[in-house]
Amino acid sequence: MNNWERKIIHGGRMLVKLTDLQTLDKVTPSRYLNLSQCKLRGVLSSLGIPGLLPVSPNAYFGIAAHRLLERASKGMVSNQENLDNTWNLCVAEVDEELASSLLTSHLVPLSTHVKQYELKKRLLLNTAAFLIPSFSGEYNRQLSGNERWIETPDRKVGGYADKIVQTAAGYEIIDYKTGEVIGRNGIKAEYSIQLMLYAGILYECSGEWPAALKIIDVKGNSYTIGFDKNECIQLLSKARILLLEVNEIIAATKSLEEKQQLLATPTPENCRYCSYRPACLQYWNKKKQTPGAQWPHDITGTYTDNIALGNGTHMLRLEFNNIVYKIRGWQLERHQVVPNEKYAIYNLSKDKAENCYSETMLTTLYNC
Repeated sequence: MNNWERKIIHGGRMLVKLTDLQTLDKVTPSRYLNLSQCKLRGVLSSLGIPGLLPVSPNAYFGIAAHRLLERASKGMVSNQENLDNTWNLCVAEVDEELASSLLTSHLVPLSTHVKQYELKKRLLLNTAAFLIPSFSGEYNRQLSGNERWIETPDRKVGGYADKIVQTAAGYEIIDYKTGEVIGRNGIKAEYSIQLMLYAGILYECSGEWPAALKIIDVKGNSYTIGFDKNECIQLLSKARILLLEVNEIIAATKSLEEKQQLLATPTPENCRYCSYRPACLQYWNKKKQTPGAQWPHDITGTYTDNIALGNGTHMLRLEFNNIVYKIRGWQLERHQVVPNEKYAIYNLSKDKAENCYSETMLTTLYNC
């Protein structure tokens, strides 16, 4: 079943409507936190539903980086020249994917939109070169390997581990991260939880606990995550219970609106980087109920007019409940608007003046 209806209208904008939700067959460690924070976002992500808003160019750089690291660790790269060519291929693949979507085509080429692109590229290539294996019998047991799928015997929790290595002390589970690994209080909690879930899965499917859980960042730094076996078992139990709760809501509730109401957990923190906001009714309801909270800078209103500015852009004006919103830096070639139509505009930058905003590279327009 196709969960989204997409229809091209007025200059390439998309009208998107959620039509139905399906139950999930399992929880992956990477999706667990999404489900824990907001069941609706976790469900949409787990079902592979494309996001409705673009994300930071750094995230797309991370996709290309992860592909390079995967190919390097699998022995698909043999020397420095081959490594450079493989990176160019990975970036070209991501550029092609970005260009194929109305939401992200303006971010191509990616190399011009990622800050310190060349520096990040050099650091990444150094890390990838270090990961090229000799394949002299390193992976000599069934679970060892790259992008290794492991799951619990009941198939309720499972996922692809970036790398599992057999050492003299036992298995090591290794995860590659292209973003910052360290947060305010040490290694980011979401990374620790993800790897502890993999540790629990490994134990259930093999009877062995890993000897170490490690994260390798884009600079080649290695971080070891300490873990408690009982905590890993408890996390697996929570994941199973969460899966059951989610599927009960989806299966037992007939109305899509009621499903959204029961699954969505809109808060400024949960919604700030959520790319499904345009399809979430609860987000807008909660945002209107608590206007003073630090919600994402999204607005709705009826387009009235625009004023040409000296820098070649425009200032757009929308009206909602007798409030006039002004958006500077509007690029008409990116977002065509029609007078007296209602719009929702996402990912704006807030100006100091009241009800004034500016367009960003992630700004996205939808018809209401």
